[in-house]
Amino acid sequence: MRQAVQPIDAFGVGEPVIGVDMARSFGQAPGLLIADDDAAVVGLLSYHFARLGFDVDTASDGLQAFLKATRGKPSVLVIDVNMPELDGLSVCGHLLDADRAPAKVIIITSSSNQHTLQRCERVSTCYVRKGPDFWRDLDAALLGMDPRMTRRIRRTTC
Repeated sequence: MRQAVQPIDAFGVGEPVIGVDMARSFGQAPGLLIADDDAAVVGLLSYHFARLGFDVDTASDGLQAFLKATRGKPSVLVIDVNMPELDGLSVCGHLLDADRAPAKVIIITSSSNQHTLQRCERVSTCYVRKGPDFWRDLDAALLGMDPRMTRRIRRTTC
């Protein structure tokens, strides 16, 4: 189910965020699927990507992410490694096997073990660790995928 993303200010009041720039340049906003079982992370990522002009959809477990990605084929998939039902890397593998993988995939996780990094490489994904540099690394991953994002990222983070 698509969510209308509402930023919340200190008083709990917000305005809808619409990615007019990106929608104009692509004819419509590119689809982005966020899959994470942590609702707070999903909320923050949804807000961030909506501000960048993406049409954001969400999933709270791996199976739901797989089903939504095969039905809607988002341009970008941002997915956590550790989730119920099916882990994020398995979702990516199944999408590749079904020839339904999104053009761009960003794996997010708090893990830094070598096995996880190797699995990311096997399914050709970008890897971003949750931690103090998360937002900087996430934006760097986006820029690596599409340099046209530079202006949008700079404008939303300044």
